[in-house]
Amino acid sequence: MNFLFLGSSILGQETPSVLGVTFLDPLSFEYSQRTTLILLGTSFAVITTLRFGLLTVYSYLGVQWSRILTGNLHKQVMDGVISARLQLFSEVPIGEILYGLVSAPRGAEEAVDNVVSGISSILMILVVGLTLSLVSPWLILIAAVVGFLYFGTIVLPTRERVRRYQQLRYECESRGTEISGDVINGIRDIRVVAAEAKWVAAFADEVDQWEAANGRAKFHSSLPAPTLQAGLLILFAALAVLAALVLSPEGLATRLPVLGVFAYGVLRVYPAVSQLGGNWVGLAHALPFLQAAEEWTEYPRDTLAAGTVQAPHLRKGIWFQGVSFSYDGHVPALDSVEFHIEAGKTTALVGASGVGKSTLIDLMLKFRLPGEGTIWLDDDDLASVVRQSWLDHIGFVGQDTFFFAGTIKANLLAWQPHASEEEMRSACQQAALLAFIDSLRGGLDTVIGERGITVSAGQRQRLAIARALLRKPDILILDEATSSLDGETESQVLELLFNGSMSRTTVVISHRLATVRNADHIIVIDKGLVIEQGTHEYLLASHGRYWELFLSQEASKLGTTSEATRRAEG
Repeated sequence: MNFLFLGSSILGQETPSVLGVTFLDPLSFEYSQRTTLILLGTSFAVITTLRFGLLTVYSYLGVQWSRILTGNLHKQVMDGVISARLQLFSEVPIGEILYGLVSAPRGAEEAVDNVVSGISSILMILVVGLTLSLVSPWLILIAAVVGFLYFGTIVLPTRERVRRYQQLRYECESRGTEISGDVINGIRDIRVVAAEAKWVAAFADEVDQWEAANGRAKFHSSLPAPTLQAGLLILFAALAVLAALVLSPEGLATRLPVLGVFAYGVLRVYPAVSQLGGNWVGLAHALPFLQAAEEWTEYPRDTLAAGTVQAPHLRKGIWFQGVSFSYDGHVPALDSVEFHIEAGKTTALVGASGVGKSTLIDLMLKFRLPGEGTIWLDDDDLASVVRQSWLDHIGFVGQDTFFFAGTIKANLLAWQPHASEEEMRSACQQAALLAFIDSLRGGLDTVIGERGITVSAGQRQRLAIARALLRKPDILILDEATSSLDGETESQVLELLFNGSMSRTTVVISHRLATVRNADHIIVIDKGLVIEQGTHEYLLASHGRYWELFLSQEASKLGTTSEATRRAEG
């Protein structure tokens, strides 16, 4: 019985009174009672310390495993998103992407916790089960059958229900995050039309759904443990009644102690079985998040980034040779386009909205590949160039600019972390922004708010130009980058840009012809076709599409077509 005492100490529970608290019979030991107590006490202390130490190490390893796995999964999801094809960001709402980045990997932590706890429960079940099999193989067989029935009829169906509810919760939380992002990005427009109540209601609806799903998942998760406990108690009650009806008084005297010991063992292992069932159900909580994380990490990568050669420093320029492109494979966005962007010169791409100008820029940046034709960088096919090596030569400014919720200096350093303050001020000077910055109380340390909301659209564009210039690019691409500037400021900025570096290749995209009239070469695009090329004077003299656009824009400024015609021709 000393072994029973030690075993119950290891399992963390006192010996039941029905079996006796201690059975120390000095006649059955070679040593004295005092020596026996010392041995038992020492053994108890050693075993308890060993048990505590092993549990601590086990818990620590489980926490570290969870930390490493979850951290790596977060990094993999971010890598999957940032390396995905650009189509991801047009096909999937930003809110869904944000929710996937932050929330999807958290399923790993919950899964690891359940696996670690489940392993501990399995070990406990095996140890106690093997011990009880020595007491009564038949009873352990009955207990095993009950265990399998418990998992088959209770745990597995509960796990499936919990998984469905958790999937619904994930989807509703994702949509709620999407709504939150839309509210933050469009708060001004929402308030202008007094649509706050509509958005609050939409968000509330998603909250109600995900909280309801979460509540149902928790409720069903709580059912297996009490069900098992009730089942075991009913089973032992039935065995006791059956024993009383079947066994003789002599049989009861010999069988009841065995049943009592077995009952103690089974009730001791019950928490482990219950915990294992809870761990199995708990994995269903993690599955939707793990599946989402897997989808994000396996989203098709942007294969256009690869290449076999490094981008050259342009000596001749960029050639578009017979380039065609279609977004849907049927309607051409560009059709057999041919033109030359000469190195060290300023080239302008002009035309009405939607004629293919931005598509040309995407192709030039290698964000897309031509369906037909070739884009040459000097003598290298852009398709074979490592994209990053090409982008390292480029400074790009679009019409829609992105800024962090920090200072002007932080936003400038975002693209060029090691730039000095002198270099930042020089870039701001070239963008005609320095006077504005010096007028601010904080200067470069002025906070401009989320997306630069505290400064005007024109100031944001000039700040974006300064940020691009800070990289000291060989090629500067301006895609409607001065559209928010007034005519006087735009002329000032463009003059500084065009004259700031004689060796820099500049590409300007604009539908405002006053922006590009001083360019070295102007390319006119209409319906995906290059229809005219030349200098401003040459194109006006040709009386083609450029002349028509110029005449229309001048007339809108002057108010009379005749005066616009006179200026265009004179």
